Amino acid sequence: MKRVIEIGGAHQAVFEDGVVEITYVGDMLAPHASNLLRCSLECSTGNHSVWCADVSKLGSFTAEARKIMSVPTEGMPRSTETSHTYLYVSGASIKTKAVLTLVMAATQLLGSIRYHTEYCDSPEAARSRGHAKMKELLAAGLAKLPG
Repeated sequence: MKRVIEIGGAHQAVFEDGVVEITYVGDMLAPHASNLLRCSLECSTGNHSVWCADVSKLGSFTAEARKIMSVPTEGMPRSTETSHTYLYVSGASIKTKAVLTLVMAATQLLGSIRYHTEYCDSPEAARSRGHAKMKELLAAGLAKLPG
């Protein structure tokens, strides 16, 4: 089942077959970051999740948004188990890769999440890799589709 998720601004997110596909367009502001965290809760597939992100049109990632994304917030479930997020990114500049690396490193230091990031040549390649990873996780019983 395909579900469109409101992030805010011109950012677009779709959840389908256990994979979150997001296209960033313009600046990432604090309210967008909060909505993105809500999205991660709504689209939970257990301790393993898959995201495909097209960041080719991402503007600036504000300091407030980076803080929200990297610091655990109230309402976020805590787990003693390590969760894994497989992130397939397309369209990333060197600057964007640096910001993503910093945000993910801060999140990993403060919580029990581990990121596995792969940079892809195109949104199509990211989608293909992401959906293949989710099929692998489902077959191994490591992820479960919500609903």
